[in-house]
Amino acid sequence: MRSIAFRMAELAATFGLSSLGAEAVAAAEFLAAPLCVWSGDHGPRIGAAMAGIGADYRLLDKPAPERG
Repeated sequence: MRSIAFRMAELAATFGLSSLGAEAVAAAEFLAAPLCVWSGDHGPRIGAAMAGIGADYRLLDKPAPERG
C-alpha cells in the first residue's frame, strides 16, 4: 500500500476516483496487470483512468453468483 499511496492520490485528483477506485487503478498500474471488472460494477471514471494511463481495462460479462 505504501508503494502506491502517492499514486492513488494523483489518480483520485486527476480522474475523480474514490479511494477504492484509485487503489484498484494504482495497483493494476504498479503490477503492470489488467484491471478486470464485472460489467455490473463498471464505473466510467475507472475506465477513463485506465485509458488515461494506457492500461488494460477488461469488463467481464458473466453474471455474479446468487447469494444464498
